[in-house]
Amino acid sequence: MRKLLKVLGLIFVLLSFLAAGGIFYASKKLNPEKIHSLVVEKIQEVFPSANVQLKKVDYSLGLTITVDFLDLDLKLKKDQSPLLHFSKAEAKIALIPFLLGTGKATVRIEEPQINVHDVNKINNWTLALKNSEIKAQGPKSSSKNQDVEEDIGLEFGPFATFLVDVGVYNAVVKYVKDKEETLLKVDKVKVNDLGFSRIASFEVITAFEKKDSVSLNAMIIGELDVSHLIKEKEIQLTLNNQLTNISFSKIGNIPNISAEAKLKITSDKTINTTVKGTIGDDSLFSTTVIIEKKRTSFNDVKFSLHLPSILRDLTVKDHLNEIDYSKAVLNLEGSLALDENKVIPDLKGRLGPDLVIIRNKIKSKSAVEFSWTKEKAQIHVVTNAFDGQIDSDFSLKFDPLDFDIKKLAPIDVAVHFQNVKYIEKIRTKSASSEEILKKESEEKAKEKDSLFILPMVLSATFQNCMIGQAPVNGNLDLIVTNKSMKLTDMNLNIGDGILKGQFLAVFGNHIKGDFSVNINRLNLSAFNGLYSFDDFKEATGLVDFDSKGEFEINSKISYKAKGKMAAQSFGVAGFDGGKYLTQYVKNIPALAPFIDKEFKLESAPHIDSISSNYDLNDERIKLIGLKSVIGKKVADLSGKGEISLVEKGSYLQFELRDRSGKLSKTIEKDFGMKTIPVRIEGKGFSLLPNYDYTVKKMGKKAVKAQSKKIINKQIDKFLKGKSKEDAKKLLKGLFE
Repeated sequence: MRKLLKVLGLIFVLLSFLAAGGIFYASKKLNPEKIHSLVVEKIQEVFPSANVQLKKVDYSLGLTITVDFLDLDLKLKKDQSPLLHFSKAEAKIALIPFLLGTGKATVRIEEPQINVHDVNKINNWTLALKNSEIKAQGPKSSSKNQDVEEDIGLEFGPFATFLVDVGVYNAVVKYVKDKEETLLKVDKVKVNDLGFSRIASFEVITAFEKKDSVSLNAMIIGELDVSHLIKEKEIQLTLNNQLTNISFSKIGNIPNISAEAKLKITSDKTINTTVKGTIGDDSLFSTTVIIEKKRTSFNDVKFSLHLPSILRDLTVKDHLNEIDYSKAVLNLEGSLALDENKVIPDLKGRLGPDLVIIRNKIKSKSAVEFSWTKEKAQIHVVTNAFDGQIDSDFSLKFDPLDFDIKKLAPIDVAVHFQNVKYIEKIRTKSASSEEILKKESEEKAKEKDSLFILPMVLSATFQNCMIGQAPVNGNLDLIVTNKSMKLTDMNLNIGDGILKGQFLAVFGNHIKGDFSVNINRLNLSAFNGLYSFDDFKEATGLVDFDSKGEFEINSKISYKAKGKMAAQSFGVAGFDGGKYLTQYVKNIPALAPFIDKEFKLESAPHIDSISSNYDLNDERIKLIGLKSVIGKKVADLSGKGEISLVEKGSYLQFELRDRSGKLSKTIEKDFGMKTIPVRIEGKGFSLLPNYDYTVKKMGKKAVKAQSKKIINKQIDKFLKGKSKEDAKKLLKGLFE
């Protein structure tokens, strides 16, 4: 864009002096053909690598001198690509004031068309100038040439004493770079009183458009002191800029921008600009920009951006429905320097006072502070939520001149949770199965497009926090790279319990890893109020859990793990183990004659204990050595089982031992059994009693018991002494 502005400035000067020179030649009473050849010659000297075509020059002499230039075309010799075209330029001046060395010329140029193309970092206007630059560096002019230059200087002498008003209307500038086209429509460029005797004023009204990117309207009003340029060899400009109708095709519109600027260009080509302005009604900015040969500096940078007005017409606001930013202001101050090979920042800012976020009925307030010094950016976020405070610190080292997000150094992240209380389940509307499946498919599609992991080193600490009714203190450490994610340490004290764990995931064509979890004496009752399952709202018990396993994520998720679990005083609201076993026993036909209507296995709200080893994968859970004490004077169980996670066959099979005395004597006396075989089975977690299994098992035991009883009677009747004892030993061996 800087090259484009230089080209436009060059064209403006060319057109202005072309018209003014025509007036001068006309005042010398040259014929149109001579004026034509002189003008073409002068333009050709400026652009030696361009072809110059000027169709016609007309002029009239009277009390007013009028010169018309018709159909000027400037094309690059190399490929005849167009540089400049206009149909008509007109210059006028009152003759008598001009001859007296006073007066004012008026130049009007209609509908110029300007083409600027950047190819391999060189634009077509630079190519058109190329030979003139070489010529300027050649051998010194002869004395004859110097005389000519002096004559030309004398000829242009009168221009120091009069003024020129220049107007360019309905210009179109087409700028192409890397096949991307930017269109600049200049409705008006008006310069008044251009000369050496007073300060010139100018006005530019233009419309800017870059296809599928940005469009805006601009109005620039300013002043230029030409005499200061001649005396001090520096340019001083005062500018008032108005940018309106600013629209970005992808993100929406931003408020109008107004700015005042004072610009100075010194003889050593240093540019010094002081800018102060507003965005919309309430956002302010100011800075001083110094552009030197090898360094650009932004000093005294100050921004105060009010987010409500900035975001009002941007599409991003549609994604911020859960954030109340009505009072939020983004403040930025400091300095920034750009050297040839490095960026030197010293910036700091704040976003606040509060961003209020309400999501799923959870309200939080956040304030953000940030800084960028040398090659390090830091962000500090303070969030008040759940009756506590969360302090988050982010630190990143990077080189903005060699920025590659895929090669970023890990971000250091430290998060401290203090007095945060999550004490009850936040009720939200459950998504339908169709919505869940749609979301999963969309996420998988995104994962296929690209998988990028932001590297970080995360450290989180918890102090005086609460989950349910359990105090939480401890820490966890996580390391993430583009190759792996590793939970190196997790050590949390939750009430009287302890949670420890480690985790490793390795990224490649697919994700695979391993994990370990250890829980000791975790009190389930502390989490009552957090459970949201319809059939599982309250639980009690002290839980121990140990697990080690591995997993793999490819087209599906697969995993396997082994471990053990145990619980003391375990209970779930709504589940009565004694009642369930009572119903099971009453439905066994063989036991019906021995059970009265009032029979009941009493049980407390919880069972005394339950434990099992397990072996699980993504298809099933296998329980090994399952043991449970319903109550010391009620019953206990021992057995095994397998639960399908894919709606295949499942079962639990165990031996029920009666400790109440209501069944044990009967089943041992009449069935020769100390336990009752129990089996429930089905698909997945839907398990129903299998009474046939119990009946068959008890039937076999009953036959053996009755046969043994009859034979014992016969032994008692016919045998005595040692023979009797030997026979009973033999019988015992046969029936067991």
